[in-house]
Amino acid sequence: MKTIGWYNNSPLKDFQVQAIIIQFVKDWISTSSAPENCDFNPNNYRAIIPSKLQGAFEYMTLPEGQFLYGKHKVLYLLQQEYLKNGEDCPYSIILTNPRDAVFVYRLLGVSDYTVMSLCQFLLENGIAFRTLQHLPQIDSSRTLNNDNTLLPMRLSDYRFGGDDYEAYVRHRAQLLTSPRGRAALLRGGIVARIAREHVAIDPVLLGPSSAVTIHRLGMHVTDNRGLEFWDDDLTENEIGIIYLSMFYRYFLWDLHMK
Repeated sequence: MKTIGWYNNSPLKDFQVQAIIIQFVKDWISTSSAPENCDFNPNNYRAIIPSKLQGAFEYMTLPEGQFLYGKHKVLYLLQQEYLKNGEDCPYSIILTNPRDAVFVYRLLGVSDYTVMSLCQFLLENGIAFRTLQHLPQIDSSRTLNNDNTLLPMRLSDYRFGGDDYEAYVRHRAQLLTSPRGRAALLRGGIVARIAREHVAIDPVLLGPSSAVTIHRLGMHVTDNRGLEFWDDDLTENEIGIIYLSMFYRYFLWDLHMK
């Protein structure tokens, strides 16, 4: 309810919550102004002023043909003056979509955070973000995709068993205990939840790994000044390996039920 801007301390029944959300969505799509209980409505007692929101973030547009997580073209770099001791941190927090940017802006309006404490909050709540660090260009022919990770393949008549799941867990652990585990935690959602079975969140708070800072094995974006910012990343095959856990768990559950 707080996500859509509704602040009410009195308990609500499920049907009341649904009615409020439905009405909110109707108001949102039927009028040119923000709904009454929306944070962007100037009459809301916790209204967000768009000009201040825009001042809290630097908008970074990815180069042509490059998308973050397959769909995000614009990144939202949180200005360090909005954080305690932000100038002392070598990396910047990047949100990948406007929804999370608004959430973080609202969060900073009610509580003080350092860069690390905000990163920890985002990690614990499975929110996708980046820790981009400005690094000078170096000559390197090696890229993230040079580290070829193959998805395990089986023929159509192959019969899966418990040994396959154990092999998968070992394969997944080997992947996630490398710098790729840090990238998986930053991705948020299901991928981060699986990664936390193998990786602690503390390494994320220290910024990009040596794979990035030394070898530039990761993702990078260029801002409007021509400066390159880098962070750890995953290849599509590596993401596929992590997602395999859902398939295996479903298969073993189905096998057990039968």
